[in-house]
Amino acid sequence: MPTLSLGYLTIPVTIEASIYANEYEIASSSVLSIIGFGPTPLPPHLLPTMAKFILTMESTLTMAQKELFGLLYESLHTHSYGIIPLSDRSIGLLLPLRQQEQQEQQPSSFQFILQISSIPNSYQQKEDINKMILNENIPSFDPDYLKHLPIQIMELCQNNQQDQLRSVAKEIYKMATIYGYWDFWLVLEGICTRFQINSQQLVQ
Repeated sequence: MPTLSLGYLTIPVTIEASIYANEYEIASSSVLSIIGFGPTPLPPHLLPTMAKFILTMESTLTMAQKELFGLLYESLHTHSYGIIPLSDRSIGLLLPLRQQEQQEQQPSSFQFILQISSIPNSYQQKEDINKMILNENIPSFDPDYLKHLPIQIMELCQNNQQDQLRSVAKEIYKMATIYGYWDFWLVLEGICTRFQINSQQLVQ
């Protein structure tokens, strides 16, 4: 059975289901080593997908392994994922498979999606991905633009320009969820609180 590895900690897993765009096999002896966590500049759905596997915990796990599996599951969310390097210019992205029901899940029902994606290795592939980013309206991470945002946010709050403030807030929130950089969202929250504006309502 394949094994998830996080440092010196290991978790045997079972492949419950798979979907192939291209033929890809995970050997039963494979060690899937998580070397870090996203987000990366590209959301998972924008990377060329070769295959997806649903991983569940092996029934013979020890209590410590079950706790680690559950902790890993709860720690990840839609914009954060485990990064697993693979051979042949491919990479594995480990994401939690969320149940549609809002009820509390038991650890035994936790599942992961292992997305196998190819790494762009040509100028054309990178250009195609850049076009997809533009089509998805994903904001670029531009430090020169970001440094002016606090003053802009304060002016919008002072002048009660709700529509423009909502637009800026949504852009900052989207940037934070994609790139994992929440500093400017915290700045926006602080300024909005000062002017008694609910920042959460701006992104709904």
